[in-house]
Parts: sequence; C-alpha cells; structure tokens
Amino acid sequence: MGYENKTRVWVDSGNYDVFDKRTARQMSDKEVTIASPYRRIDNEAMKNNIKMRTLILGNSVKEIGTEAFSRCTNLRNVYLNGVRTIQKGAFFGCSNLKELKIPQSVQYLEKYAFMENKGIRQISYEPGNRSTVLSSDLFRECNRLRQIILPRHLAEIRGGAFYRCKELDGIIFPDSVKRIGKEAFYGNGVTSLDLPEGLLEIEDSAFFKCNQLEYVCLPRSVKILGKWVFHGCNRLKILEIPEDPEVIGPWIINRSCIIRCKKDGRVDQYCQEYGFSVEYL
Repeated sequence: MGYENKTRVWVDSGNYDVFDKRTARQMSDKEVTIASPYRRIDNEAMKNNIKMRTLILGNSVKEIGTEAFSRCTNLRNVYLNGVRTIQKGAFFGCSNLKELKIPQSVQYLEKYAFMENKGIRQISYEPGNRSTVLSSDLFRECNRLRQIILPRHLAEIRGGAFYRCKELDGIIFPDSVKRIGKEAFYGNGVTSLDLPEGLLEIEDSAFFKCNQLEYVCLPRSVKILGKWVFHGCNRLKILEIPEDPEVIGPWIINRSCIIRCKKDGRVDQYCQEYGFSVEYL
C-alpha cells in the first residue's frame, strides 16, 4: 500500500474493492481520502474514529456499509461524490458534522444513516438527485438542524425521519410528496406549513408537539388524516380542512384549536363528535 505523508490516499495494489477494518486500523490522519479501486466501505470500517475531521470519498466508492463511520465524533466535513447507497447508521452520532450535501448520485439512504448528528445545521440534496423516499429515522434527533432542501422527486417521508429536530423550520416540500409517515416531524420547530397539493396521507402524530405552529391549511388532495396529527401543537389556532378526507383519526388537534371546514360535511360531523370549535368556509 502507498500513501502521501499529509493526506492519506489509500490505493490497494491487489484486486480488493472493499475498504475494511484491517485497512482502517492503519489510519490516524485528520484528513482521509478513500479512492480507487475501493467500491465499498465495509460495515463498521471506521466506527469510533475520533481523529478524522475530513472525509473525501473518490468517485469509485459506491456503497457505504452499516455504521461504517458511526460515532466519528470529530468528523466535520464529508464529501460523498459518487456514492449511491448509504446503509443503516453509516454516520450515526457524528456530532460535529455541521453541513451535509447529498449528491445526485445517491439513490438510497437507509434508516438511521445520519441519526443523532447533533451539530448539523443544514442538509441539502443536490439538484438532479432522484431519491423518492426518506427512510425511517433518517435524521432523527438532529436537534440543531435548521434547514433542509429536499429532493425534487420525493414521494414519501417515512416515520420518524425528522423526529425531535427541534430547530427545524425551513422546510420546502416538493410537489411530488404523497405521504408523510408516523411521527415524521414530531417535536419540530416549524412555524408554518406549505403542504403540497397532491399529498394523500398524513400518518399518526406526524406533526405532534410542533409548538411553534399557529395556522395550517391542508391541501384538498388529502384522503387520510391519522390520529393525533397536530395534537400537542399548543399554539395552533386554526386548522383549515377545505375538503373532506376519507379517514380522520381521533384527536387530530387540541381542544383550543378551531377547525375551518365545509358545513354539514364529514369534518363538520367529526368536530361535533369530538367537541371541537368550528368555523365554516
């Protein structure tokens, strides 16, 4: 193997294409570049590495294994370049990472991939990224995250994706989103919601305890509202539901909130059943 003195660029003289723990144990640099011929970073390859501050992956690297860089607590900068798949918990608990850019090459991020990155403030998917799903608990408890730019073709945000991202406010939903999963934005800092026309389902507790929300207008396309969707949003004053969903779960709001809806429709009957205050559109 060979490497430069300052920044180690690992190039294996054999035919191996997996960067594994054996190779990783020889590394003690602050800046690490992993390049050709490596195509995969093995499971837990650099887990708990507390010296690395910058990680640069060459275009040859296509897959990052389970917990490959988890708890690299001094990691500040990550350059993913040509990566396609990032597996479960790959960057779990990298508490000093401040910003994340997800390139267009990334096709799938498995659950927990960036969970508990408590220092991260901004996440952006590059233009051209064609991801359609945000996995469960993907950015769970990234509690300093303030802004995210979602991929343009996103169809589904799965359960707990942004659970307890307490400072998250800047959310722009692409028009392609059809489903928001259970507890997806539980305890977020959102002050307003601009949900896209075409959204079909909002699952249980999706926006539970979003205490900065004051007003929400649902798109007419929504067919399913799960239980407790906006329950615990203590400042929510108005929930406007212009079209009757097919399914409405129990206690979607607190009693202090007013629901605006059509007179004599399904939502109106729901309000009478639960004793919610109502205004008619």
